[in-house]
Formats: sequence, structure tokens, C-alpha cells
Amino acid sequence: LQGTQYDPKLNLEYLKKANVISKNELLQIDGYSRNNLELTRTLRSEDRYGSLLWILDKCKTAAGSRMLKRWISNPLCNAKAIEDRLKVVDSFVNNFICRKEVIEELKEVYDLERLVARISYGNANARDLIQLKRSLSVVPTIKNLLKDSGEMDLFVLSDKIKPLPEIVELI
Repeated sequence: LQGTQYDPKLNLEYLKKANVISKNELLQIDGYSRNNLELTRTLRSEDRYGSLLWILDKCKTAAGSRMLKRWISNPLCNAKAIEDRLKVVDSFVNNFICRKEVIEELKEVYDLERLVARISYGNANARDLIQLKRSLSVVPTIKNLLKDSGEMDLFVLSDKIKPLPEIVELI
């Protein structure tokens, strides 16, 4: 609090608890190797075009692209975690109807990470709130598509999704 007025820039309630990542969970890649592997940018132009990220990124949301970049930059070491991730990918590959339907729904999702940051800092406008409402409105549909897919790994993934109908209604 700043004086008697609430200052949203000082409120850190939106931050999640930090997760401790063991050195054994992620592959340690030195900067030289990272550059030579051209994981997220090329050596010559230092551009995304031509990198592994450029080839693999078919994400429909900005948050998905950022997550993929983190995954490529910090690959897993744990065989079980790798297998779990691959099972979900395989489920989407095998269930093309569910995949197409989820992709269609994701087209309505704006960049939630940026929207939440703008709201948290008090810089959001009416358009940002409308985009947040539209984005959150498709979450129950995506959850149900995953749950009804018939794929166990997608069903498990659906349990991790938490719709926020009260926020949609409030907006």
C-alpha cells in the first residue's frame, strides 16, 4: 500500500510459488553448445528463422510458443517425464478430431500471460478485459474436449485445467 491508496504494482498475489528444479531434471547445456545447436536462433543471423524452434513451433497461442521455447532451451533428463510428455503428444497425434477441435478453440485464446501481467500492473483497458473474458470462456470447452477424447493421457491433462466461470461472469 502506498499511503492510503492501493498500488497494484506492489501487489504480488498473482505470482505463483517458485518451483525448485533439480539439476538432474533438466539437461545442462553450456552457451557455446546452445548456440551451435541453433535451438532458438541461428548462428549467422541470430534470427529465429532456420532454428529448431522455427521448425517445431506450430503453436496456436503466444503462451504455447513461449512454453515450447523453454522446453527446447531446457530439455528434460528424467525418462518418465519425457515419456509422459510424449504420451500426451502421441494422444493428440492419434486423435486428430480432438486435436482439430482444440486448435479451433485455441484460436479464441489471447495471450493470457500478458493480459494477466497488464491487469496486475493496473495497465489493462476495457479491450484487455474483453480479451480475457473471451479467452477464459473457451476453457470449459477445451477441458470437455480433452475429457471426452477417449484418450487417457488427454483425460489426465483435462484435470489440470481449471475453468474460472466466476471471473468470466464478473467481467
